[in-house]
Amino acid sequence: GKFNDAIADYAKALESLPGNKHILFNKALAHDAIKDYEGAESAFQELMSYNPNYDKAYRGRSKLRISQGDTIAAIADLDTAIVLNKNVHESYVMRAHLKFLANKDYANALSDMNEAIRLNPQDPEYYNFRAHLRYNLDDYDGALDDYTVAIEYDADNLLAYYNRAILRTEIRDINRAIEDFTQVLRLNPTDYRTLYNRAILYRDI
Repeated sequence: GKFNDAIADYAKALESLPGNKHILFNKALAHDAIKDYEGAESAFQELMSYNPNYDKAYRGRSKLRISQGDTIAAIADLDTAIVLNKNVHESYVMRAHLKFLANKDYANALSDMNEAIRLNPQDPEYYNFRAHLRYNLDDYDGALDDYTVAIEYDADNLLAYYNRAILRTEIRDINRAIEDFTQVLRLNPTDYRTLYNRAILYRDI
């Protein structure tokens, strides 16, 4: 957490190793951590001038752009990172989140998540997010499938149980919605919102 000291050490190291991509990348992140966006921008520019094909640099600068509130530039940096290296799932996930949050571009965000899951098929949170995108595109069956896969990879995934219960309630699959709410309460017995939702379903049957 001593970011200013870290920046000073990185600057000293760069005197002996100018252009070292690892040092410059970490220096940029340290500047960003203290909201020294100008310093971070300068470090990323230096990093890219020495290492123009380093995809991680563009992914890192996209986070800086997000900190600055410039989602258009952040997406552009992720576009470049993906052109340079198509096999890094984090790039697709970051771009999907930006397309969803900034533009409500569910279709293209879904396309990115499909690719992220192809590259990294065992992350339950990827399925939770893709389920959310599919839900917003009215693909309820696809969303249910994704929540189920998330639970298969993480049997205690509270978010997947809760969201699947809500969706099952919406499509009137009441008994299985109750089962999912029960799983949520197993994991968090004091979740009164879930207790209330399950009570409503018990009343319905």
